[in-house]
Amino acid sequence: MSKVLVIIKSMGIGDLSILISNIHAISKKIANPVTVLAQKNTRAQAILKHDPHIEKVIELDEKEIKSFFTIINKIKPGRFDQSYIFSDSLRFYLISKLSGIKENFQYKIFSKKGKNFFKTAKEFTEKILGEKIDSQSKIYFNKANEVLNFNITELMFEGSSEDLKKTSVTQPAIFIHSVIHSLISKNFKPQAVAGHSLGEFSALSACKAISFEEGLKLVSIRANAMQAACEKNPGSMAAILGVDDSIIESVCLNIKEIIQPANYNCPGQLVISGETNAVKTACEELTKLGAKRAIILPVNGAFHSELMISAAEELENAINQTEFNNPICPIYQNYNARPEINKDSIKTNLLLQLTNPVLWTQSINRMIQDGYNNFFELGPGNTLQGLIRKIDSEVASEKLEI
Repeated sequence: MSKVLVIIKSMGIGDLSILISNIHAISKKIANPVTVLAQKNTRAQAILKHDPHIEKVIELDEKEIKSFFTIINKIKPGRFDQSYIFSDSLRFYLISKLSGIKENFQYKIFSKKGKNFFKTAKEFTEKILGEKIDSQSKIYFNKANEVLNFNITELMFEGSSEDLKKTSVTQPAIFIHSVIHSLISKNFKPQAVAGHSLGEFSALSACKAISFEEGLKLVSIRANAMQAACEKNPGSMAAILGVDDSIIESVCLNIKEIIQPANYNCPGQLVISGETNAVKTACEELTKLGAKRAIILPVNGAFHSELMISAAEELENAINQTEFNNPICPIYQNYNARPEINKDSIKTNLLLQLTNPVLWTQSINRMIQDGYNNFFELGPGNTLQGLIRKIDSEVASEKLEI
């Protein structure tokens, strides 16, 4: 049984959204999970570490990736038979050879800032591994660039961590990743859908209630409106762990300043949102009442609270100008945790989402009550799978294969 190392110099969310198909194809070809070596990227690594086709991730920080011998020392203990190098750098080919790997295959997937990415990725999968992939993703990335009036594809594939942290980039990038996943996957045949916060827009596009283009426009407007609301009314959020929801709700009600539950993620995990002093007070009170942890989140806004009213008003205008359709299947929305199939109800609930809590726990429980017991997560990360397992360990939850 062959041991294979996949080497990727850069691993952003955009890179991963396309390259993951190639990694899966390699794993299937050798009938064994592979090891991936890549520069450290928190979001990308979180996805890779929970992928059944990947046995291990060797992470390199900014200093390590520049050190020839450090990389060799990290590779050698694996005793790999083959390497697949997704980079045009001769350096990585030499590193692979000097690490004792006898068969080394190099593909210039990322040459010239991704200009040749789709062509070479497709060529690699079809000609080298003998498998077909759907190149539709290129069409949707081009559409995204046109809708946003800037090259978000280049930022997703080549952007710095600072670029990707910008709200105006992060939210559209996550939407694009998730929706393209649904559009190109042959396995995506939903009987019902749901999305967490921003993910609700992806879910709406996936169930055909809104088009990819219209959904992306709304996400972009939402992102900019939320950022403006944060600047106008700064606030904070905190994750409260290990205490009943009813206790958290009671504490919030007894604080005079603006504060409320924002995300009902799973039993024992609820996020609160509001004015900064109110959030700090609530954390102190809840710690005294037995909360295992009260973690102030690294955000400067109070999402899903009254402090987002100005953003909701701006989003309302955009929603009213957007063409909605009745979905192809029920969507369980954040605002009321109920299945909706009427486009007018969906529009109303979507608007109310920004200033009200995400009822994720309630939504999943309702879906299970309605007979759904197989859940598939689309897009970056595996967070929702983990939350679903904590809500009900008896149901199946996994990543949707492309």
